[in-house]
Amino acid sequence: MNSGNILVAAQLSSLYPSSNAISQVLQTERRNLPLPPPHTDTDSSSEHASYSSTFYAPHTGTILLRVIHGGLILELISLSTDVPPIRFVFPSAVLPAPAIFAWGEKELHVLAVISSGSLFRLVLPTVNPTRLWHDPLPKQWSREYIIKNVPEQFYGVVQAQGLLCVAIGLTNGSLIRIEAENIGDDNFHGSEILSVASRPQPTELGYMWTLSRDRTLRLWTAKGGCVASKTLSLSGKVSGESYVTSNGIKSELLGAEPRNLLRIFGNGGDDETTYAVAFTPTPSYPQSGGYFQLIAINSDQMRETATYGEETDLTPTNLDELLRSPGSLTDKFMTAILRPGVFSPLTLRTAVEQYTDACLSVSGPHPPPQLTSSYPTTAENIAAVVGCTVNLMQDPQTGALQHDRYWNALKRDWEGFVARCREVERSARWPLGLGKGKSRDEVIVIERERVGVYVKEDLPLNVHRYLSDSLPVEPHFAVLDILWTLCDKIGHEALQNLETRIADILHQEIAFSIVDIIEDQAQRFNFKASLDEPSEVSIIARLQGIEDLDGAVRIILDLVAGFEQEVKQEEDEVELLLPSSRSDWTTALSASYITTTVHARYDICIALVTLLFFLADDLKEWDPSLVEEVFAVFRGLAMLRSVARQPAADTGGEQEASDELLTTDDVIARMSNMHVSRNQPRFVPTFSLLHRLAGQSGETMELPGAAHRFLDASGVLQSTSPARVTQFEALFCERLRLLGYYEVAREMLAWLPRTPGVVFIAACLYINIGRAEDAAQLMEKVAGSFGHDSGLSLEDAETLASVLPGAVLFDSEFTFYIHASAIFRSNGLVQQEVSFIRLALSVAPQDIDTTELWFGLIRGYIDLGFYEDAYSAIIATPYDSVKRECISQLVYRMCEESTIEQLMSFNFATFSAEIEDALAFKARNTDPRARPFYSRILYTWYTRRGDHRNAARTMYQRARKFKENTAQSTDVITLMEEQLEAYLLAINSLSLLAPNALGFAMIDAEPHKRRKLSKNIPDSTFTGDKQESEIINLNVLLSPASIVLRLGQANQFDMAMATARSLDVDMSELFTTLTSQCLRLSRNPETILQEDTSDWLLTDNVSSWPGSPADRGWRYLRVALERHDSVETDYKYSKTAFETILSSDRSSPPPPWLVHSLEENHHEYLIRTSLRYDIIESALEHSLSLLRKANIAFSHASQKAASVTWLPYTLIDQVLAASAQNELTTHGQKLRTELQTEVNNRVKRMQKMSRFAV
Repeated sequence: MNSGNILVAAQLSSLYPSSNAISQVLQTERRNLPLPPPHTDTDSSSEHASYSSTFYAPHTGTILLRVIHGGLILELISLSTDVPPIRFVFPSAVLPAPAIFAWGEKELHVLAVISSGSLFRLVLPTVNPTRLWHDPLPKQWSREYIIKNVPEQFYGVVQAQGLLCVAIGLTNGSLIRIEAENIGDDNFHGSEILSVASRPQPTELGYMWTLSRDRTLRLWTAKGGCVASKTLSLSGKVSGESYVTSNGIKSELLGAEPRNLLRIFGNGGDDETTYAVAFTPTPSYPQSGGYFQLIAINSDQMRETATYGEETDLTPTNLDELLRSPGSLTDKFMTAILRPGVFSPLTLRTAVEQYTDACLSVSGPHPPPQLTSSYPTTAENIAAVVGCTVNLMQDPQTGALQHDRYWNALKRDWEGFVARCREVERSARWPLGLGKGKSRDEVIVIERERVGVYVKEDLPLNVHRYLSDSLPVEPHFAVLDILWTLCDKIGHEALQNLETRIADILHQEIAFSIVDIIEDQAQRFNFKASLDEPSEVSIIARLQGIEDLDGAVRIILDLVAGFEQEVKQEEDEVELLLPSSRSDWTTALSASYITTTVHARYDICIALVTLLFFLADDLKEWDPSLVEEVFAVFRGLAMLRSVARQPAADTGGEQEASDELLTTDDVIARMSNMHVSRNQPRFVPTFSLLHRLAGQSGETMELPGAAHRFLDASGVLQSTSPARVTQFEALFCERLRLLGYYEVAREMLAWLPRTPGVVFIAACLYINIGRAEDAAQLMEKVAGSFGHDSGLSLEDAETLASVLPGAVLFDSEFTFYIHASAIFRSNGLVQQEVSFIRLALSVAPQDIDTTELWFGLIRGYIDLGFYEDAYSAIIATPYDSVKRECISQLVYRMCEESTIEQLMSFNFATFSAEIEDALAFKARNTDPRARPFYSRILYTWYTRRGDHRNAARTMYQRARKFKENTAQSTDVITLMEEQLEAYLLAINSLSLLAPNALGFAMIDAEPHKRRKLSKNIPDSTFTGDKQESEIINLNVLLSPASIVLRLGQANQFDMAMATARSLDVDMSELFTTLTSQCLRLSRNPETILQEDTSDWLLTDNVSSWPGSPADRGWRYLRVALERHDSVETDYKYSKTAFETILSSDRSSPPPPWLVHSLEENHHEYLIRTSLRYDIIESALEHSLSLLRKANIAFSHASQKAASVTWLPYTLIDQVLAASAQNELTTHGQKLRTELQTEVNNRVKRMQKMSRFAV
């Protein structure tokens, strides 16, 4: 069985986004060039290359040259380093094929001929291999030569034989040769030339070889022109598409498009033989892209081309299988198209753009908003756009929603998008050429949008290829041939169901023998029912022909779980001393190879598992450890296969790190190219998860060694039982978690049994995804695995230790609880941190200092707002230092959170002094206007504990601080209000003391403040143990009446009235002020509101009243009078309000409710006051009202009571006399007449009663 080779490739758009490339626009001496034609190919993207080649030099590594955008742009990509690409924009299309040459180790020359008839030479610096062309460009780095003897627009193929010689094959079969000092024109005409080649430099052979469309290979010399020719033979696999007839013989023509189909080389050394390799494309043959022919001087021979490894293709059959799995339709399609290696980012972007354009063309003037919106990523764009034109319709007859039609239409829409992606990807994978890599045997295969290498197959790939192609395998692999037949006979659907059943088994805890589980599942699955009897008999007979079936199974396990041990060569050891040349491209190739070999190993392993189910009845005779090892290897391959299918977006962390490492030269170069902000997060490369993992290994070995080294280092294939977990499997899952791939890590952990190491990783994973409570529960379970009586097996202990700090087990539950609390603390999970600190304290040894734990516990309670628990912990801790430090933290936090009532409810039996010191410190050193108001809190503390002297001192100190701030503040009124309030509270506290103790001492809180110097300083002042103090006496403070008056002037009417009521102070002046404010509101409310003196109208109660501010003000006055004015005060406050109104404006009548109140209680007062203020008509009205009220009472009273009634006749006479002396209005005269009549009638009635009484 011969070892073969495979092709592994990497998608360029996922490694080198076009937006990251630096562009240089080239100018031409030609004028009036026509505009290039637009891109019209709907199955390809303008980013797909039309020509590509590679160049290798030891100091530059492998460089890829690509011609894109219809030939207008030439792009250089370094495949050996991570240097960003560079693009050159030409004035017209570049003819195939431009070339690269090295000029020593300092310059790189690019030769390109464009269709407008110019030859460009681009000179790029290569002094710094880590920067290449990103160093400053030299002067005259772009040089143009106008080609003679050609039209302004021509077409042909170009071959650069060296730095000083270029040959151009024209469409008429002629060849133009351009040298440094002369131009040669060969006079041969024939079939259209498709490809031109020469021996690679350095060489002294100046010959040219051309390949024409009629598949004729010709040799050209500078002097003799075409000197030899040879027609290439046809492959038997090719079906003819188009033919030309010459003398009755049919010959297949090649495509008319010039391509890179020819390479010339020699063996070197003394062997002067020249070889030509010609590639013949076969677009009609579905199994191959073409075949190679090797032609020597007198012989030629056929070589079979290598094929790519197994690649997923989303055919309609595969899509139907995909849709049978559970999950939403959109999620399943998105998972399929985003799987690494299926479609490139460029393919997806091109397909969604085409899909959007197609939808917009049929959507009319009002397209769905999804089609016109912008999206940060291509994946989000696809998820939003595909299917947006499909709507859920109703049946026009029944009105029922047509869900089936909706899902069918959505499925067809997605299938159409996938088909569009397949067409674009197929165009992207069109081969363009071959190249030589670093080593002699390294062959680079170049496609439009991929670059691959020709590498050796490992043994699993080789065996898998032989089995897939039905080729005979080696005798020790004969059982695999039988298993392949078995899998083919049971059918694809049954095999998939078996695979799902096996995965379900491995996702559960294995509590029984694996042999019993297989036997039970085989009966449930009825495995052999999918086989016909002849096939079953044939397979059993072939298996019986295997002498040692156990040995054959072990050989297969070694095949799928084993790795080749490479022998390090001497040159490899030398290269270890050189800088690593690993690039993203080489890493992507390694990831592609790993994916291919993992899929091959998985297919072989699933065939082996199928054998176990087929022989389920006979497994009890097998070695149980062998059966367990089969399932353990299958589990590892399934995990690797799942990881290989995962994409991995860049979080930007690596890019930020690289930006931090920029040198001064890097910054200058970037600014000189005006690409300072070139690296944007949305343009980062799109890698697979395997690419990320392989890139961290740092391996620079060639394939397949690098792939085997990665798989071996992962350790997931080293387990021997599905019921156990090795430390390598645990570390693999932990690595995924640490890299931030939480969902993938969760999927990997689901394959493993719940050993302590796995549970610990799952707990850390739950912390990362925000499931803190679940993480805490798992951590508590892990705690039982530590200590001398843990009962852990040696393997479980090693696994658990491998994921712990220092790879060492903790000696007890106590140390693990401390570690767990630290994990929760580092993630900001205070509640779980506190929980594990409590657990640690509950099991702490007696001789351990737990000071830090108590600190953490109390701080955690305080941060969580569990103040009662924090208080209990402070009381319970045995460390006084912890108590003293944490008390102030608790007090300050409770004050900041405004939980004063709860603070006052705590006893703090022996720590009152610490509480008072903490609050006093804040009260002295914080702004009294800033919340929390520590002076008020301290005042409440003292008052609750009956210490009224210190309470008074606190409020006095607060008032003093307000006084000091008055000069520096613009809001003087507010400060005065606060100051008055503080003085009032100090008075209240002092009023509760004994009369002979009305005073307190004020310690100078600011001894550093500059004061007026005194010349006569007593000696006692210099005593070190005394502080300067100030004696405050109650007489120094304001009187209660003054306090009330100032509060009223400050419009604090509620507080003023309450204070006056409690201190028994007369409120006449206060109501005078309040009435004046009401009058001002009635006259000019806007001015009063702008002066900000109407805060008394903004309380919750007053602001809820309807009406204007003046209406609310008068209502406030009425309510205040009803509350504070009564018979006890002789209604003096109502009288004060009445007189204030009359004094302000006699023309404005008082409120009716005020007049009515005085009429009810002091009618005579109204009459006298009206006379005093010379308001005669009001006096007449009030007198007339008094008489009428008396007459009504007189008519209802008894004769005895009526005879003793009294009226102020003298006062009424004064009103009548005053009205007679003044000029009255018509209304006033009418009132005087009515009053005079009522008086006369009253007098007559009384005289009549007196007469009857006698």
